[in-house]
Amino acid sequence: MKLSGPVWKCACLGLLLWAAPARSGAQPVSILALGHGEDLRNAPLLEKTAAYLSQRLPGYEFKVTRVASRNWMAPVEKAGAGLVFMDPAQFIQLEARLPIRPVVSVERFAQGRRTCQSGGVLFSRKDTVLGRPEDLQGRTLAGVQGDPMASTLAVLRELVTRKVDLNKLSGNLILVPNDQTVVEVVLKKAADAGLVTAGVLEQMAAVGRLNLGDIRILSLADTSPSEARDYPFQVSTQLYPERLLAALPGTDPELVRQVAALLLAASRADLDPEGKLEAGWTLPDSREGTRQALRDLHLPPYEQYGKVAFSTVLRQYMYWVIGAGALFVVLGLILSYTTSLNRTLGDEIEERKDAQRSLQESIERFEYIATCSGDWIWETDSEERFTYSNDALQKLLGWPRKELLGKPFFDILSSAEKEMVGDSQKILGADPSAIFHRRVKLLTADGRVAVHDCTAGPIRNKKGEITGFRGVSRDVTAEERMVSFR
Repeated sequence: MKLSGPVWKCACLGLLLWAAPARSGAQPVSILALGHGEDLRNAPLLEKTAAYLSQRLPGYEFKVTRVASRNWMAPVEKAGAGLVFMDPAQFIQLEARLPIRPVVSVERFAQGRRTCQSGGVLFSRKDTVLGRPEDLQGRTLAGVQGDPMASTLAVLRELVTRKVDLNKLSGNLILVPNDQTVVEVVLKKAADAGLVTAGVLEQMAAVGRLNLGDIRILSLADTSPSEARDYPFQVSTQLYPERLLAALPGTDPELVRQVAALLLAASRADLDPEGKLEAGWTLPDSREGTRQALRDLHLPPYEQYGKVAFSTVLRQYMYWVIGAGALFVVLGLILSYTTSLNRTLGDEIEERKDAQRSLQESIERFEYIATCSGDWIWETDSEERFTYSNDALQKLLGWPRKELLGKPFFDILSSAEKEMVGDSQKILGADPSAIFHRRVKLLTADGRVAVHDCTAGPIRNKKGEITGFRGVSRDVTAEERMVSFR
């Protein structure tokens, strides 16, 4: 059957409507790419990611939207919902104004290694003589406009740590849209040196846009971490977290969860079946290093870092100041009282010191007299172990004082004396209430027997308990021999 013209047109229109994909009614989800989203390193990853998410999440259509590096905050805040591809420094700045959430971070693959960190490269032409970063003063530098952390500020932070005067550099800084333009500006001799993101030079060389032999990398090795040794790209600075994908506060939490799960589980083959993609997604890294860099450079949201106005402190701590004032008054009264009390205590302390000095003089006088007289003065604990001895010990018995300390009195008794003492092995404490006074046969260090006239009494604590014995012994061996001869 042959169809007329109008009927044919209606049939074709119906067929097209029937075959039209359901995605025409899908909910759009924007992926706002800030600044570097258009460069050759990130653009393929974002486009492949948007296509992959649109395919795996029916009912949603993800689309990459470019946002200029300059004045990016306003369009992001206006969007309210969706995903944002941003530098960690931009995340920190936006986080200070909106409750955004990190979703995933970029992971790059190069030379058989993977990394989720990035850094800055300071480079010049091969024929430019720049041996040290300090040589940059007075030179023209090229950097990326609105680059929060990837290259320009990463290098500037290193220069700050080297005490390079940034004020002398700021007037000679040329800002361009992206890293590739920085390289072109330097090669065309419009700038003496350039600041780019680590990996850009290798990427441009891989696609034939740069000969690495035409440039020289300026190393800031003394400030670079040891991890940079395993970094797959040439780098001049410390390493910072890679760019990340974050969710704006108006984004459906369930959608954010699904996006994170899909991207963390996706392989490079899932994102790009052709296998040309050299990046993927991983868990977001800590941004503390980036925060400290922003503090060091006094950049948002840390412009006033380390600078505190007195009026601000006063307003914030007004009640504390009032309380401190009242506390000072009370402390003044207490101080006055304690000063008076200290004078009284000081007088008492001086009196005690005088008494102690007198006592010490008496002790020294007694020991001097005892030493001159040749008497052995000693003390024991309650178990009759020696705890003190004067120097007469070695002269009379030959025992070094250190060797005697800790020994029981029983150990230096002669065999005859030990038999008299018996199993108790106590000679001084046989009758604790009485003064011990008798002649005792003691062993000298060389095994001889010496007769000593010993007098000892108990030492008591404040409770009246015996804590030891104190005594004096005099060598009467010669006297005993004379008596025995008679």
